[in-house]
Amino acid sequence: MVRLYPMKLQDAMVTIVGSEPEEEHKVRIVDITEDTVVITPPFDQNGYAMFLPEGTRIVVGYVQTAYFEFETRVLHNVRSRIPLVIVQKPELSQISKEQRRQSFRVPVTITAKITIDGGTSFVMNLLDLSAGGLLAVSSTKRLTRGDFIAGEIVLETDKGETVVTFRGEVTREALEDGQYLYGVQFADVGANEDVLIRYCMNRQRRFLRTQRERSQAQT
Repeated sequence: MVRLYPMKLQDAMVTIVGSEPEEEHKVRIVDITEDTVVITPPFDQNGYAMFLPEGTRIVVGYVQTAYFEFETRVLHNVRSRIPLVIVQKPELSQISKEQRRQSFRVPVTITAKITIDGGTSFVMNLLDLSAGGLLAVSSTKRLTRGDFIAGEIVLETDKGETVVTFRGEVTREALEDGQYLYGVQFADVGANEDVLIRYCMNRQRRFLRTQRERSQAQT
């Protein structure tokens, strides 16, 4: 049976509904009771808890075997030594499931520094990215299916630039419209795997929200 509710001590992302610009914050799931979900409050750049007014509508997103999210509202704030935010627990039917984690790919316009056997390095443009791999494009032939490569990707996060290193295998090679496409499956993404997952999750959330807003505008 697929688990839909988040797990205790799991990282999650909270979006404040209706905020302009849209505010997204990293939080942690502290506990889940029969009627509530207990989370840590968002923290500002100075490390101070940002308590959310009661009734504030938020969207909670998290990754397990898939990406899940639900909309809820703030019930209560616990202003103690360990600050907490209590939100209403959703019904199972209110939790939406998106793509499988393995195909949790998001479009990007960034580059990766690729290093192949022998130490040759070059930069390639990425078309999409996930916690499990990437799709790169080049105007010249750079790689061959079955190649093992190493690389670096610089991601823009809320804490500034973070370098994610990886090792992987080229599992796809194709020539389309004069461009060489290469699919890479990661074998190891080093110590910043959580950064990569959060980055993809953030971009996926924004993509899905944009799709919903466009759909609502057309109705």
